[in-house]
Amino acid sequence: MNRYAACLLVTLTALTTACQTVPANVAEGVPLEGTHWRLTHLGERPVAELSLPREAHIVLLAGDRRVTGSGGCNRLIGDYRLSGRQLNFGALISTRMACTTGMAGELAVFAALERSQGYALIGSQLDLTDAEGRRLARFEAGTQP
Repeated sequence: MNRYAACLLVTLTALTTACQTVPANVAEGVPLEGTHWRLTHLGERPVAELSLPREAHIVLLAGDRRVTGSGGCNRLIGDYRLSGRQLNFGALISTRMACTTGMAGELAVFAALERSQGYALIGSQLDLTDAEGRRLARFEAGTQP
């Protein structure tokens, strides 16, 4: 009977460990906060179609719930709120450089951030979604340039 109890304990421990859930803000080892997220798509449009002069990206700073990054021309900073699968951004402040190309694309990037209501982490990708769950923007985890 002791051998049976030991086998049962080992099996239950293995099942419990295998069934533990990954926190909502971490997928396959890529944390939502502290990661350099490089824009790859705005809605369904690849970022290359936006003609941005620089990389559009965001970094969510967990300590003070601040977001920093670039819209593709201007630097941005602001705050964000994270609760479960909800992610939304407060007022974003940016520099005011006039870039010769990509200004319409940058405005669309800022609009997508401001409309964000949720997110999904899929491997090394971050999707920002609107209130209906439609993708506003897709980012890829990367390193700072």
